[in-house]
Amino acid sequence: GMTAYFGLYDIGNPREGDVLVVSAAGGAVGTVVGQLGRLRGCHCIGLTSTEDKADWLREEVGYHSALSRERHPDLPAALAEAAPDGIDIFFDNVGGSVLDAALGHLRENSRLVLCGAIAQYEASSPEPVYNTWELITKRATASGFMFSDYADRFPEAIAELGRCLGDGSLRSFNRIYQGLEETPRAFCDMMHGASRGKCLVALEAD
Repeated sequence: GMTAYFGLYDIGNPREGDVLVVSAAGGAVGTVVGQLGRLRGCHCIGLTSTEDKADWLREEVGYHSALSRERHPDLPAALAEAAPDGIDIFFDNVGGSVLDAALGHLRENSRLVLCGAIAQYEASSPEPVYNTWELITKRATASGFMFSDYADRFPEAIAELGRCLGDGSLRSFNRIYQGLEETPRAFCDMMHGASRGKCLVALEAD
């Protein structure tokens, strides 16, 4: 939640009417980014792996639209259709070809929030990114961050996220695995996009 909060609000600087695109939108960070963006008046588009997860993002999480690799293998074309006027904020958790597609469809003065690169973690060689020149032509900014950079402001984020959870404007999506022995499966499901929301492991009492 705090990763989404600081990344979107401090780096993304969302404004009413902005087009916000979030990669790995069904994960722990992505589910929160989409909801916070909607609260700020953004048009929120989620990117995910399967059409089933895309339906869930639209119907349960609250994304205005969602694009899956399963249904939209040509991501640049899909982004051009979903956001014909371009992207104002790209919150990236994936990197590689997904980042490249977003770079090719930016609006002027857009902001890129570089949060993760899950497409690269297990790759034998990094996926190339060709469209970095668009950062120049679109006068865009791109910034990486770690939520721990904002440790002195954790109380602020906790208070605001707690308020939103309390009034129902923000929902928490978790998948809970039972028992310590399920930790490897939970981790692999998270890394491979098989889970939804945040993966938690419940430890059994002695």
